[in-house]
Amino acid sequence: MRFRRLAGTAAVVAVCATAGAVLPTAADATAAPARIAKSVKFGTMRTDIVVASPTMGKRVSVSVLTPRVDRGPRPTVYLLDGNDAAGGVSDWMSKGGIRSFFADKNVNVVVPRDAAGTFYTNWRKHDPKIGKPQWETFLTSELPAFLASQRQVRPTGSAAVGLSMAGSAALTLAIYHPDDAAAALARIDALEQGEETHWSGDERLVRKDGEVIWANTSVVAVQGPDGGVKHRIIHLQDITEIKLARLRHAETLRTFTSAVENSPIGIGQIDRSGHWVRGNRALCELLGVDEQELAGRSAVAGFTAEDTAALRTARRSILAGTWPVGAKLPTEQQMVADSGLSLTTVRRAYDELVREELVVRRRGAGTFVAPRQQRRSARGSGPLRQRL
Repeated sequence: MRFRRLAGTAAVVAVCATAGAVLPTAADATAAPARIAKSVKFGTMRTDIVVASPTMGKRVSVSVLTPRVDRGPRPTVYLLDGNDAAGGVSDWMSKGGIRSFFADKNVNVVVPRDAAGTFYTNWRKHDPKIGKPQWETFLTSELPAFLASQRQVRPTGSAAVGLSMAGSAALTLAIYHPDDAAAALARIDALEQGEETHWSGDERLVRKDGEVIWANTSVVAVQGPDGGVKHRIIHLQDITEIKLARLRHAETLRTFTSAVENSPIGIGQIDRSGHWVRGNRALCELLGVDEQELAGRSAVAGFTAEDTAALRTARRSILAGTWPVGAKLPTEQQMVADSGLSLTTVRRAYDELVREELVVRRRGAGTFVAPRQQRRSARGSGPLRQRL
């Protein structure tokens, strides 16, 4: 089975979905076939089957839903459970309401069960509790071939949807088993019709022994005197290691980005001039700014030129007596309205004045100019003192 890259997530239910295609490969033809060990019908739509799987080395329980009205060959939706599906009953069945939702949809719905803790992947070593499952091979090769022999299955346009634990599995299936069949057929047809004379790109290929490789493929059509295609020159270059390295890098980058963004510790990137480029949520909350306001600020002092100007003006007003001792400063909102500065800039200027003890805040009353004897020396320790 190959998968199209149609991925999406729903944070409320922790679902990752990827659309794909059921397509037996060369490996399917040589593998020992799966067979039905047991089949139980529940109404007109649902059939529970037990598949004797050579790949899994055991019997696998699968629920299959078909639409009420048979409209011919149709794609298949594979619904993969999370880790807490209990008692051999799929959460998609017991909590998801899939029977009513898919009743009028022209798709087959396949729900494999009893996969808790496996992440629907191929295990390399035997585990004392779950054995050595080979879910990826079962879902992408053995089960699709089996279903194609039993039901009306269309070879393209199918999907895998993973709940919780299976969300990463659905994305992995899309990455390593892309649906390139439809696109490849379209390219071949375009070359046949003379609409295109050449094509190049990366393709996933399955060798006769079942090994999956990636190749950079270049195809050039050689036309005869009548304009028809007489020959094709095909150039293949194995890029498997490069492709897999890129996929691993992309996955690592996604994991790193998520870890940084969700970290409770403030983390940011600084350019060579000492200014913030970006920061995570914790850093923005720590500095009292949003992500846009953070960009361009000095990482050393934490102030932009706008902050510096606002602080300089306020300090001069106090030291020159324009705001005498005991005078109440305008509220932050009034300063914003009068100066046109942002609330964040005004707030940071006021905070710095408080740290320098030029002003004092009185709970419920406001901010006031401090008595001279309470103020710090002219060479106070504020982060911008010597710059101003």
